[in-house]
Amino acid sequence: MYRRYIWSSIFRDVNYRFKKLYHSFYYAQSHIKYVMLILFPGVIWSTRYRADTKLGYFFYINDEKLYPRINDDNNNNDNYIDKYMNYTKKLVNNQKWVNGTKFYLNDDITVQ
Repeated sequence: MYRRYIWSSIFRDVNYRFKKLYHSFYYAQSHIKYVMLILFPGVIWSTRYRADTKLGYFFYINDEKLYPRINDDNNNNDNYIDKYMNYTKKLVNNQKWVNGTKFYLNDDITVQ
């Protein structure tokens, strides 16, 4: 009988905690619900996926003559850096190369 009381007490406490969690979610404001249920796990998943599938590199170039030409509108470049610079050009309005720029490259990219 003593063990039965312990198990029923544990189940009652767990049940109480689940009910509290359910009610706190059910009566929460909608923007908090969707952020915690959809947006937050999505950001965590996408960050983890990017960390597992791509490698992040910080690019430093010493000589200004070697800086990539960002102002070119030619999208048919065969160079990987130029392709990524065209991608960043669309995202960022700053058209000047900055040392320490981070790029996420695929695992199969090799130096030519």
